[in-house]
Formats: sequence, structure tokens, C-alpha cells
Amino acid sequence: MKKISILLLFVITFPSLNGTFAQPGSYPYSGLPLNPKSSPIFGTDILINDQPAQNQRKVALCSAFNGWLFAAYTYSVGNYPYLSISKSMDDGVSWSVLYNEVATGPHIGIEKIDAIVIGDTPEDLKLILCLLLRDSITGITGATVPRFNANTGEFTDHLLHESSEVRDITIASDYPYQALGASHNSFAILYSIKNIFDSIIFCSSGNGGVSFDTRIKLAYSSKYVHKVALAYGRSASYPSGRYFTAWEEQDNAGSVTGHIYTAHTEPYYNSPFTSPVTIDSLDGSTNNLLRNPAIACQFNDADNENSNLTEVVLFDKYLPGQNKFELTGVFNRNAASENNFQNLNFYPSSHNK
Repeated sequence: MKKISILLLFVITFPSLNGTFAQPGSYPYSGLPLNPKSSPIFGTDILINDQPAQNQRKVALCSAFNGWLFAAYTYSVGNYPYLSISKSMDDGVSWSVLYNEVATGPHIGIEKIDAIVIGDTPEDLKLILCLLLRDSITGITGATVPRFNANTGEFTDHLLHESSEVRDITIASDYPYQALGASHNSFAILYSIKNIFDSIIFCSSGNGGVSFDTRIKLAYSSKYVHKVALAYGRSASYPSGRYFTAWEEQDNAGSVTGHIYTAHTEPYYNSPFTSPVTIDSLDGSTNNLLRNPAIACQFNDADNENSNLTEVVLFDKYLPGQNKFELTGVFNRNAASENNFQNLNFYPSSHNK
């Protein structure tokens, strides 16, 4: 019964839901795309599952400690969305299908998939997905976080059902540098909820994906919170590990741009968050003109040049005089201890979109 529909319980409980780096031997990077009109530049295309009759969408990829690769994607048959999970044990040369089943009820599509795999032995590997769902008739959204046995593809549990209207959801883990205080590798999810006061919720697990041990309301606003981003950060001087977040907030429902905030757990992976920093307030030319944040952090056994760790937040910046967007961002080399953000700029290129 579980294998027939991993999200059936969700539907029942929510009835309203019916630059490129230069490679060795290559030319130095000039700031312009080396190959703007054809691909790939390096390596070989990896074919995960060639099914011409499937309109495959929303793919997510992740890798295990031993190099095994996992891919999850969705496709539709009539009004029913299917979820397909594949696994490769030979660096993407060949793939086996672990799971291929109807995912939800009719007209409830999977709008976004993120994936991680955790576990430090092959036998213990768990594949965890976070799925943003949308009813194609009503437009109402929700989210769920299912867990699978990464060896057999068997669905094992739902870690989270969110029946409130969800705007965005994402997932991150501390692999391979385990957070202090976690009994196994930790992971966390971050999602935004539409309500009278929009909210951002953070949930973390330090027990190897068995359950969530922390649920924190990171922020709430009378405005409109949309896209969220999440990353893990760690360095030699800050070995406890922290989760770093970024999100966008817009003044009006129809706004194209808005503000971007960032905060992180302090001092552990499941601690309360620091006071949010408004990134667009750091530069008058960006105030309320940003959207679409993405975040990445250093996580390893080394320190950066400031005996700290580095955080980078990228985003789209609107240029009013030119009526277009450019890709830009900020970085902080003291991310674990200070709000010392600086502008991160890119060489202008006619290929930026």
C-alpha cells in the first residue's frame, strides 16, 4: 500500500489540494563564457533514464559518501504525476530504477524537488526528498518530506507534511563534516508559508534522518515571503557547524523585486538563529530591487584567511534605468561571527540572463 502512493496520506490530510573555473590544461577564464552556444564543455552527458514517452521534469541529483549517485524526477501520465528515483554505482555510466510510482492524487503536481542522501555505510543510506506540491486546478500548494531506503528504493516514512500553503522549500545536509551534537549526519529543511503573516520555518534532524529534532519559526512578516535558500557552513575554528539561510521578502503580492535577508543558527546546527541582516540595505543602489537568492558556504576542516568561514549569497538585481536584471551578490569572510558583507561583482557579459 505504501508503494502505491508515497504522498497519499498528504492528500488525505490536505483535502484542499485536489563563472566557470578553468580546468587543468584549459585556457584561463576571461569573464565571458568559453562556449556560450553549445555544451558540454567538459566531461560527457549522463543519461539517467531514456524514456521518450515521458515528459521528464524537476530533476534533483545527490551523491552518497561512497560516490553512488541518486536522481529523482517527475513526469505525468494523464492527470497523475509520477515520481521516479534512479541510482548509479559507477559514476553515472549506468543507472537502475529504484522507484517509479504515482506520487499524488489527480491534478496535484510536483513543482519542485530537492534531494540529499545521508548515512556512513552502504547499508544505512537514506534518500530524503523535499517536494513542493501544487494543485493545478486551485493553485494551492503544500509540501512533504518523504524518506526512502537508498538501497532498495522502498518508501519508509514521511518526515514532514505541511498542509499550510507553502511558497518554497529546500533542503541541505552537513555531509561529510558532521555537525557537533548530532548523533549522525544532520540535515535541515527551510520553507516559507503563505498566511496573514507569512512565515519561514526551519526544521533540523541530527539522528540520521529518523525524525526532526528541532522546529524553529525563523521569521514572519506582514509582507510576502517567497523563495528561500539554505546551506551548511563549517571551518576548523568553528567545528560545531551552522546552517545559513537566505530569503526574499516583497512589499506587495505583485512585486517583482524586494528585500533579501540572511541569518544562521548559532552556535550549533539546531540553535536559534541570529538576527537577520537585510542584504539590500548594504548598498543604496540595491534597496528593494533584489530577488531570487541562492546561498553557499564553506564547510571543511580548514579556515579561510580570516580564521573563519565564508558565506556567499547571489541574487538578481534590477537595473531601473536599463529595465533589466543582472546577476550579483555579496560575500562574508567572517560569516560565523560577524555581519561583514562585501559586494561580489561579476564581469559584465552579454550572455548573462
